Amino acid sequence: MYSFKSFLLSEGSRNFISAFHTSPKRIPSVDERPMFFSLNKKDADGWHRNSIQNHVGAYTYRARIGGSIARHDDKNVKNIFRSAGVNQQDYHNDLASNPSAEEIKNHPGTKALQAAGHHGYIYPDYDPNDFDKDSKALVSFDPSKHVELKKRQGSLASYKEN
Repeated sequence: MYSFKSFLLSEGSRNFISAFHTSPKRIPSVDERPMFFSLNKKDADGWHRNSIQNHVGAYTYRARIGGSIARHDDKNVKNIFRSAGVNQQDYHNDLASNPSAEEIKNHPGTKALQAAGHHGYIYPDYDPNDFDKDSKALVSFDPSKHVELKKRQGSLASYKEN
């Protein structure tokens, strides 16, 4: 069973989620474009391998994500979608299709979550290690305000922080 609380890290009165982002290119700094994150090292390692196979290179970063993060299985979040007239499953499918930053920003699901004060969303995505299985992912709507990246290189098993 998935436990959201297991991803929370406390620092003072703020909570942070520890997550990973993989990209085929170096990321010198985060900006306002939405970013996707895996919530565990196993998934991050899968995305890292997939990036090497599909793009020849991979950079995986550990991230600390703050702000209000909505969870797909929260009844209040389900009500946000219902009230906005947005099909939550369609939103999940749209996120899993790797939309552009503009498509994420302009999606009615994103707008409904942001209007309710959320800065990100945890949703079901496909497992990078076995595409027939599901895993959880997180999308941050504006990383420049809520994400701190720590650069990582190599496979997750051999990462050394720079």
